[in-house]
Amino acid sequence: KKTSIKRNILYNTFYQVLTLILPFITAPYISRVIGAAGIGTYSYTLSIQTYFSMFAALGTASYGIREIARNRDNEYKRSKIFWEIELLTVITTTICLIGWMVVIGISNEYKIFFVILTMNLINTMFDISWFFAGMEQFKYTIIQNTIFKILGVVALFIFVKRPEDVTLYVLIMSLSTLLGTMSMWLYLPKFIKKVKFKELKVFPHFKET
Repeated sequence: KKTSIKRNILYNTFYQVLTLILPFITAPYISRVIGAAGIGTYSYTLSIQTYFSMFAALGTASYGIREIARNRDNEYKRSKIFWEIELLTVITTTICLIGWMVVIGISNEYKIFFVILTMNLINTMFDISWFFAGMEQFKYTIIQNTIFKILGVVALFIFVKRPEDVTLYVLIMSLSTLLGTMSMWLYLPKFIKKVKFKELKVFPHFKET
């Protein structure tokens, strides 16, 4: 069942407003509790991890949306394209994870933060929001992300109480994002079917991404 454009606009508007409001709620509290040093540590380690996620994802998000949108009325084609692009993402992310393990191995001061941020790379591997965007089914991604963002904010106020809790802060931020991503897979069987592995052609998508 196709979702109306008006409803998609409402979903997206709601989510954009939410992403603007939440930092106004959490930023003063986190700044006071873990301080500038804690926020700086998180920002620094996250910036390094983000480079690995960029290479892991390549251009699969925008490319995946386009290809799914082109074939969303054909169940077999969209299923085949989904599994091909997702398998490509698994391969590229696995390669980046190997490099990321090297970073963790040579790190001393920030090792624990890098270990926790590994969840962000796993999140990149399993992020299928592009599929639902191509299907114009934004409610699945927005509802799930909203639920886990709010749960993450609640967890911050409950568990992060002192400067030493910066590790816990990084854990909550990464875990809430990962759980939101993984929950999207629950809805996937509504839109795709199984495709034989031998029918998948992964690498023709590599150039496009």
